[in-house]
Amino acid sequence: MFKEIVQQLRSVFLNDKKLDLPLLGLFILINLIVLINALVHNPKIGYDAVHHLTYLQVLFDRLPTQQDTPEFFSPPLPYILPAVFDKACEIVRNDQPHIPFYNHSYAIFSCRTTDGKFAQYLNVLLSIATLYFVLLICNYTKPGNRFYKISTLALVSVLTVYYKTFSQVRGEPYVMFLLCFQHICYSNYLPRLPKKVQLLH
Repeated sequence: MFKEIVQQLRSVFLNDKKLDLPLLGLFILINLIVLINALVHNPKIGYDAVHHLTYLQVLFDRLPTQQDTPEFFSPPLPYILPAVFDKACEIVRNDQPHIPFYNHSYAIFSCRTTDGKFAQYLNVLLSIATLYFVLLICNYTKPGNRFYKISTLALVSVLTVYYKTFSQVRGEPYVMFLLCFQHICYSNYLPRLPKKVQLLH
């Protein structure tokens, strides 16, 4: 069972049934840069960074309101796991100064950076999964085309916005991940439909 899973995971990195080292190296390089950014980048730095941190600190108790943070309109999914982590941090550091929020809520000030780092490390996992899905999409679009996969990752590797997005606490990394995941599910589902239905899609 485990060997089958490993073989399935390796399949996107194969070329003529051999491990494509340049492709694998590019995949590792991109995610290594994302990891380094997660390690060294201060999560409090970035556009609206503090507002996103406030969002996740309020979320465990309730949905944030406009009085809590200007990011109150953001969907809660990207903040759920960091919010759970924040609650655990709050229990551990209960003697630290509190930040008052609207509706008599509060958060632990010293947890903000820790929460942000946790969210950044989640982004590293999202980056790995997202790029893996991208390679799966390449396999589906042009099976066996090595150049197509390498050139796709090469284009991603020079997008500075990719590294910037995955280094910050926000919802965009989840959007990219879920879009790729949706495409994979859709690609697997569509061929099973009758041709007339496929044309409608």
